[in-house]
Amino acid sequence: MASAEVREIIRGAGRLPSLDGLRAVSIFLVLGWHLNDMEQVPGTRFITYYYGTLGVQIFFVISGFLITWLLLAEEAQTGSASLRSFYARRALRILPVQFAYLAVLALLALTTDFHWSACQVLTAITYTKDFGCQVPVDGHLWSLSVEEQFYLLWPPIVVLTKRRTAIAVSVALIVAFPILRAVLHAAHIGRFAGLVFFDNIMIGCLAAIIAHHAPKQLARFLSWRPMALRATAVLLMIAMNILQDNFLLAIVTVPFAYTIQAGCAAYLICSYAFNRAGIGYLILNARPVAYIGVLSYSLYIWQQLFFSSPQLFGWKSSPVLTFPINLALAFATAMASYHLFELPLLKLRSRLRPKGDSIVPVVRRPARPLQARS
Repeated sequence: MASAEVREIIRGAGRLPSLDGLRAVSIFLVLGWHLNDMEQVPGTRFITYYYGTLGVQIFFVISGFLITWLLLAEEAQTGSASLRSFYARRALRILPVQFAYLAVLALLALTTDFHWSACQVLTAITYTKDFGCQVPVDGHLWSLSVEEQFYLLWPPIVVLTKRRTAIAVSVALIVAFPILRAVLHAAHIGRFAGLVFFDNIMIGCLAAIIAHHAPKQLARFLSWRPMALRATAVLLMIAMNILQDNFLLAIVTVPFAYTIQAGCAAYLICSYAFNRAGIGYLILNARPVAYIGVLSYSLYIWQQLFFSSPQLFGWKSSPVLTFPINLALAFATAMASYHLFELPLLKLRSRLRPKGDSIVPVVRRPARPLQARS
């Protein structure tokens, strides 16, 4: 538990602010990436592979941060965190919508020329899509596979081991995966597995541990020139993309670009969640932006159904797969999925959460800059 001194700069809170807004930014980049792949949408060409990947990276960091934060908050509130409850909540969140989508793909395989092989089905239902057997309508599930693999590894470490062990594991993985990327590049092995992004998730995990166990120090750090550091983080993420896109400074960007971007994303997550001020904070928490973030999982699951080529289904053309109708239908389907299907399950899922407030190291807005007390 936090000391009385630390509690002077923390307060109870429910849903962390700004995370839905950051999810909205992420899903925008992913949608732009997939629309650009269709080569029928003007104005999305600037969202190359790297910018779409950046959206996925932000999702990874948010996921690592939030999962770790919730486990630590449950431990602080009840004395221990329940792995059974955690996996039950994750199953209610992930499985129903994903398997509804897979059922639609199975129906299309029966009623159209869409071919869905046994390998493609198997990798979709076993969360190994990041290792191969992808088609356009299920290839996007590679990132969900990475997250599910993370869920198998990390929560037991957080719950069953000492905190030093969890920190050591997260640091070791953060160090190891830039080395792995360098080795794969030297061996001329391409993007064979989404696991090369695992350090992105672990950076989010480590940020949550720091936020939970050192809220006073984090609050002091986040209060130092937040506007300048937020802008620097965004510009550094963009700079890494430009360098990668043009294969410049490869000795740095090949192993470390994703790590640097994830570190910037972790800073932005903490800054906008705990330092609740600035125009960026207002934008991220505006209702329309936050609502898109709420829909982000539904959009992620369903969007590729509408962003695929008609030829995949044996059609010469189809208006529902043509911009902007496909984009509108993706949003309409995501909204229907969320309100009619996911929301009732989310209410059931909330019953599995521990009662009480989470501990949040909020940077208050005093008349003068926040000063640390001795």
